[in-house]
Amino acid sequence: MGTKRNREKLTRYLVKKLIIYTLVLGTVISLIDSLFEQLTAALPADSPMGLYIAALLLLEVGVYAAFVVCFSKTMHRHIQQHHEGMIKERVQLMADIGHDLRTPLTSIKGFSRAISSGRLPGDEETMAAAQTIHRKSLEMEELLTELLNDARIGNQESTKPLSPVSINTLLRGIIAEHYAGFEEKEMDLSCELAEDVILTLNEQGLKRAFENILLNALRHCQPGTRVLVKTQTARRRFKRHLHILVADSGSPIPPAQQAMIFKPFVKLDDSRGQNAGYGLGLAIAHETMKQARGNLFVETLAPPYTKAFVMVLPLM
Repeated sequence: MGTKRNREKLTRYLVKKLIIYTLVLGTVISLIDSLFEQLTAALPADSPMGLYIAALLLLEVGVYAAFVVCFSKTMHRHIQQHHEGMIKERVQLMADIGHDLRTPLTSIKGFSRAISSGRLPGDEETMAAAQTIHRKSLEMEELLTELLNDARIGNQESTKPLSPVSINTLLRGIIAEHYAGFEEKEMDLSCELAEDVILTLNEQGLKRAFENILLNALRHCQPGTRVLVKTQTARRRFKRHLHILVADSGSPIPPAQQAMIFKPFVKLDDSRGQNAGYGLGLAIAHETMKQARGNLFVETLAPPYTKAFVMVLPLM
């Protein structure tokens, strides 16, 4: 209902401004025509009327062009302000919902953990049920965190200040943090990092984007899969860019689905496992890269790797 009211309010504003601009335009054109008639009436009969008419037409065309430019700028500014207001409302709503949900989730996690660990009395069935409740509460908390991150990413004001970041140091830190998970799943994780690059950007945003892509490989690839993290520079549209690749030898992604996977809550058919996630990680990573004036896409590779998620960042 709130979205519908906002849309109706915006429509009324646009119609109102269109009527005002049209009335102003009509008044200005009428004044120009009136002045032109008075001017031509005072001119001698042998005056070059064709030249004056051409000048009148050019003047009116200029007035129309100025009207279109002013109207377009006014509409663009108001629509942008309206959009930013809706984003702030959404972020605030998500924050309020998140706060309200975290309180009971904390209680559920605490009590279920206490029962399943034996700190509170209960039979075996109760303890098994408590373990399930605790596991599901953790999944719920993860989903809530991803939803809040997705809402904050859409708000430009929520981004943290930019700072110089060593790309290789950031990537090595994240790889080291999750290396045990790849070993536990018997996956071969390796990296080939080119010469280090210092970029000024949102460090937390880039860290979250790369971590989401790396964890996507960990969750969706089978044991024995080879995963490679690689950096390289490339020239795109006469500008140098840094490419951060996360390649794997798992199942390829069909070309028709490669663009869809970056939309929120979209999961492929082979991702419906217990730890498949919620389809938000890649969407958040994609939006983060856009805000960093970069890009994120999937490309098909030749063996031994089948695909790679490529993060593109402009080099100064």
